[in-house]
Amino acid sequence: MSSILNNDNKAVRTLDLPEMVDAIALHLKSKSAIAAACCVCRAWRVAWTPVLWRILRLDRKVDAVPASLYLQGSRIKELTLDHPTDDYLALVLPHCRDLQGLSLCCTKASLSVLSPFLVDLGTRGLRRLEIDTLAIHAAALVPVLADHCHSLEILCLQFPFREDRSKLRLQDMLRLLEACPHLREMELSSVEIRDDPDPDDPNQEQKLSTIQTRLKILVLDSVCLTDTVFLALLERCPMLTTISVGYSPALTSAAIYPIPELCPMVENLTLMPTDSLHNSFFATPSFEELFERTDSPLQLQHLSLGLGAFDDRMITQVALSQNSTLRTLDLRDCRNVSDAGIEAVLRHCSHLESLLLFGTSVTTAIMAGPQERWACFNTLRDLDVRQVGMTDIGFRHPRAITNAMSPGNSDAFAAIRRRVQMLPQLRRLAINFSGSIEELARGFSLDSGSQVANGSTAQVIGESGPRLVTLNVRGMEGQAIQGDDMDAFLKNYSFLKRLVVDQGFFCGGMIRRLHTEGILYVAGGSCLWH
Repeated sequence: MSSILNNDNKAVRTLDLPEMVDAIALHLKSKSAIAAACCVCRAWRVAWTPVLWRILRLDRKVDAVPASLYLQGSRIKELTLDHPTDDYLALVLPHCRDLQGLSLCCTKASLSVLSPFLVDLGTRGLRRLEIDTLAIHAAALVPVLADHCHSLEILCLQFPFREDRSKLRLQDMLRLLEACPHLREMELSSVEIRDDPDPDDPNQEQKLSTIQTRLKILVLDSVCLTDTVFLALLERCPMLTTISVGYSPALTSAAIYPIPELCPMVENLTLMPTDSLHNSFFATPSFEELFERTDSPLQLQHLSLGLGAFDDRMITQVALSQNSTLRTLDLRDCRNVSDAGIEAVLRHCSHLESLLLFGTSVTTAIMAGPQERWACFNTLRDLDVRQVGMTDIGFRHPRAITNAMSPGNSDAFAAIRRRVQMLPQLRRLAINFSGSIEELARGFSLDSGSQVANGSTAQVIGESGPRLVTLNVRGMEGQAIQGDDMDAFLKNYSFLKRLVVDQGFFCGGMIRRLHTEGILYVAGGSCLWH
């Protein structure tokens, strides 16, 4: 008996070795695995309990407050609370005083309850704050942050879309930027920023004119502001590398044109046009002139242009001016963009890594020709060609499914398939599918019999074809991959990690098999890699 105890003690001492703890840690991929490991021995509990508690997410509608929170709360560094009320905040936050990041999602908490916690966390060095509030006024919250949360590096604020609660003075916004010298990223949603001077401080404008921030990322989503207010923000943020403007009904191209001069380091630009922006595209200065500038020219890596305001002429100018730097071009829902504009992009942008064409008027004519027709053939990693050349794809109606399998759609899919085979670096693909299940299960690998150009077996760089990691395929509801087709699918998509499909594409047993093979299955999702 004593020998058995001695052996057990030796085993426990072996588990206590630091190198053993480090080796086991490499295999703990989930919180449930870490929780199980904490029960093995004291050394493992001491090593991994802080890891287990470092990031915590609680939903008031689902989760009760953990009983051990009063003991472990000091270990929590990143806390996310869904639907918290005043009472829920009062139960949780007093035990989490060393937070580095706090997210409050869909909160109905009042500022009177939240404010003391923000003051305390701010003095302790809170770095990231995300608040999606249904009850707090923007004009009341921002001054509290400016007075107490000086260590913030990331700030995301979303307010209720109500006129009485979403108004914010430009002066308070600039004072917040001045009070948070470490702020690198700021996102504002559903707010109106107004330039209302303070009558009690006649020197306020002069004081604010000297503010210079280190802000790198500015995201304005459904933010109502004039050209003057937008330019005032940009003037105080000369180090911006990312500017994203969602729905902003009063903004015009006159506010977009000075971006390269005010923010010479900008690399990522997202514009979701409104009527005012669209109507000003052809005024002076026009959107085209933004990309024709010789003084302070744009050098973008990522460009996202939403909705139908942009046409082939504008996209051609983008391709000519940004050909040496552009890595991502997102043209989803740009319905005025056709083959002519995309042809310029494919000819000139040789460093392009991501091209999103869903919702454009592009046809499969751009898929034809040799590999070199696409200058980016050896760099492209993301491609979204859903709806390109397809009609009546993905609608829940028997006639639509019949039309989806028409010869025209099958020819379009075949053309896309041939082009995809010529993109050796492609890792993420979003397509509409038309044809037999066997055709999809074949994958996109380039075997010796593949005809890739004009019906010939022309040599291409990357003779094995793409190694897809993410596949988003739509248009064949009601059909299912199973049996031999499933075997062929797994063989031909051997690198796949994420699969996004229509409902009904796989039955329960096949879904379990996908998970066994390490493939995340998502039914009915959108293009998920961005």
